[in-house]
Order: sequence, then C-alpha cells, then structure tokens
Amino acid sequence: MTTKNNKKRGKFIAIEGPDGAGKSRAIEFVKKELMELGFDFVFTREPGGTITADAIRAIVKDPAYADMSVPCELGLFSSARADHLEKVIIPALEAGRNVFTDRFSGSTYVYQVEVAGEGKYEEFFAKTNKLFVGDYEPDMWILLDVTSEEAQKRMQKRRQMELEEAKLNGGALEKDKNDAKELDFHKKIRKGYHKFFKKFVKGKKGKLIDTTKLTEEEVGQAVLKTILNFLHPVE
Repeated sequence: MTTKNNKKRGKFIAIEGPDGAGKSRAIEFVKKELMELGFDFVFTREPGGTITADAIRAIVKDPAYADMSVPCELGLFSSARADHLEKVIIPALEAGRNVFTDRFSGSTYVYQVEVAGEGKYEEFFAKTNKLFVGDYEPDMWILLDVTSEEAQKRMQKRRQMELEEAKLNGGALEKDKNDAKELDFHKKIRKGYHKFFKKFVKGKKGKLIDTTKLTEEEVGQAVLKTILNFLHPVE
C-alpha cells in the first residue's frame, strides 16, 4: 500500500502482554535504541494517544467506574481507538513513518471480551473492531508472555515501590482498578492473550516472547531483535 504522495506506507507494530510481563521497560529500551539507530518511529499507547483518548483512559481505569458494563467499556475503548487511529496512527503510516503502539485491539479482546465479558461479547467485538479499526490492523504483533505467578509477584513489587516513592514525594498514587486483582485474574488474562494470538494472529506476523526468566534488559533486547528482523528480514 502506498500513500497519495507516493511515499511507502510505514509499518505498524503493536506490543501486547499482561501487566507484569515487562512491557513498559522493554518499550523504554527499544525506543532509545531505535532512535539511536536512526529509525523513524512514532511511539504511542492505548487507550490514549490523543486528548480525547487520554480522557477516556482516565475513565476506564478509574476505580470509581469499576461497575461499568462490558458493552459500555467496549464502546469507550473502540471510540478511543478510532480517535487514536484518525489523529495519530493513520497520518503517521501514510506519511511513511513507522508506528509502535503499547497495546491495541488485543488488549480489548483479552480484558473486556474474554475476562470481564466471559467470552459473551465476541460478536460485539468483531463488529466494533471492523467498524472502528477497519484495515488498520498491526503488520506485526509482539506478545510478551509471563507465568501468572510471576506476573502477580512483579506487580505487587512494582506497586509497593510506587507507593513508597509517592510517600517520599508527599503525593498520592493514582489508583487503578486492576491493582488488587488476584492470581486467578492473572491466569485468565494470560489464557486470553494466548487465545487472541491463536485466533487472530495465526498466519500473520507475530512473535511470542516468554519473559518469565528474563531480566529487563534481556526482554528489551529480545523485543528490539524482533522489530529489526521484521523491518529487515534476513533471507
């Protein structure tokens, strides 16, 4: 696909994974490395990326709205994604720039359809995804996998560090409705991601990286290698 100004369309890469898989640190690492290597990438995240999408992010992550219905939540995520696509992702791709997003429709499928919706909203997801996303699915999916036990342990450790830092700085830590989730929740999330990859990424470009026994730097290196191999495949 080429753009109207004859520039080659950029590549669209999405990274997914359960909380605790090491995604945030890996993104920080690859962002620095890709910039130093001279690659032109737009780094963004979901939900978010625009003023409107960031406002929706604040709502869906707020514990005050923990009883939000699944259709409502799916609608909000889809609306945020549509705004994100129209204002950030599509313009960048059509200008020939590469886009790397922290989460995309995979997370919506896992957290809202598989876990919160207990698999009851497959058709709703399919229809809204087709309507709001259209042909702009990622060219490359990266899934950071981790055992549920390790994910929970990492999340608890990270949260404790954040609480201590906030206390030292005299501020309050932003609440997230997923903070107090139990091990069973982490297991459902992991199972959901494996199902998403098998169902939607099969036959497409996708890479699963098990981070359970990897250091943060090793995870970053693995993600960077995956991206570079995708951009410049070795024959």
